[in-house]
Amino acid sequence: MRLFCLALVAALIPVSAASADEPISLRLQYDAHVGGIRVLSVAALARFAGGAYDLEVASRTVGVVGWIGDWKGNSFTKGTVGESGLRPVSHRAESVWRSEPRFVELTYAADRSVAVAAEPPPDKDDREPVPEAMTRGTVDTLTAIMGLVRSFGADGKCAGAYPAFDGRRRYEIQIEDAGEAVLEPSSYSAYAGPARKCRVITKRVAGYWKGRGNDAAEQQGFVWMAPVSRGRPPVPVRAEAEMTLGTLVLNLKTAE
Repeated sequence: MRLFCLALVAALIPVSAASADEPISLRLQYDAHVGGIRVLSVAALARFAGGAYDLEVASRTVGVVGWIGDWKGNSFTKGTVGESGLRPVSHRAESVWRSEPRFVELTYAADRSVAVAAEPPPDKDDREPVPEAMTRGTVDTLTAIMGLVRSFGADGKCAGAYPAFDGRRRYEIQIEDAGEAVLEPSSYSAYAGPARKCRVITKRVAGYWKGRGNDAAEQQGFVWMAPVSRGRPPVPVRAEAEMTLGTLVLNLKTAE
C-alpha cells in the first residue's frame, strides 16, 4: 500500500514548471478509503525553483487501521530538471511500523550509479540485495511518477516508462492512457467533472521478500488527472488500486 500511494500522489509538478523562472509551490492533501472506511491520510508538498525540484510526501494510517497497526512514513526527493528530463540528486524515505523504524537513503552520481544506505539492510530484511548493475540509471518512485504530469502536459494523454529503485526493490513503472472519464460528485472528494484516466502498472524485477512467489508479479492501478480550477495545471484527483483488504480509493481533499 505504501509504495502505490507514494507513486500516485507524487505527480505534482506541472509541465510548465520546467521553464518557469519564479518559484512554484503546490500543496495537496489526500484521504484513502477501503470500503468507505478512511484508512490513510497523505500530504504532499512540491517546490520548483531555478531548474531544481524537491518533493515531500507524508502519510499515515488513520481510524481503525491506525489503531490495529499504526504506520507513518515520510519521503523526500530533490533533483534537477533539464533537457533529458527529471534527474534525482537524493532521496530519503523513513517509516515507523508498530514502533519499529526503517529508512532508506539514495544518492545519485553523475555516472547514473546509485549509492544506498538502508536500515535494516536487505540481508537482515529477508530479501536478496538488488545487484548494483540493476540499479544504475534508475530513479526513485517520486521522481518516476512526476514524469506523468510532464508527459501529460505535452498532449493531454498519459504515457511513460520508468526504471525504478526504492533502495530495496527494483521494479518497472509503466503509464498508459485509459481515455476520458467523468467523476461524479462525492463527499469523499474535492473534485467532480471531466478527467483523464491513466493506468499505472508496476512490474516486479528484484529485491522482494523471499517466499512471496505467489504474490502478483504485476500490479495495476488507475489515476484520474484534472485541473481543480480554471488556469491551474492538472493534478491527480483520484486513484484506485486493488489491495488485500479490497479496493483502495485515494481522493483529493484540498489543493493549494
